[in-house]
Amino acid sequence: MSSSSACTFLIFFFFKQKTAYEIRLSLVGSEMCKGDREKVWDMYREHFEATTPMPYVGMPEDAAWAVVYLCSDEAKYINGVCLPVDGGWAVQK
Repeated sequence: MSSSSACTFLIFFFFKQKTAYEIRLSLVGSEMCKGDREKVWDMYREHFEATTPMPYVGMPEDAAWAVVYLCSDEAKYINGVCLPVDGGWAVQK
């Protein structure tokens, strides 16, 4: 199952389990950000850099700022999304 499919399934599952509480659920997909997977990044770094539309590889802080935004009042009407933090990698041609 791809991470996008997993996000969609997880959101669908939680929304089917509606409760009386006003809870927003959004997920952040940050699989294209450099993290603890140093060995993988070392092997595929050139490929990621060459195929990501942004001129740099994402860092964990990039995903963290997406989480900060989703938790803020500015995102109060955003609900049930999986926000990809991948520099546009998933939608490139």
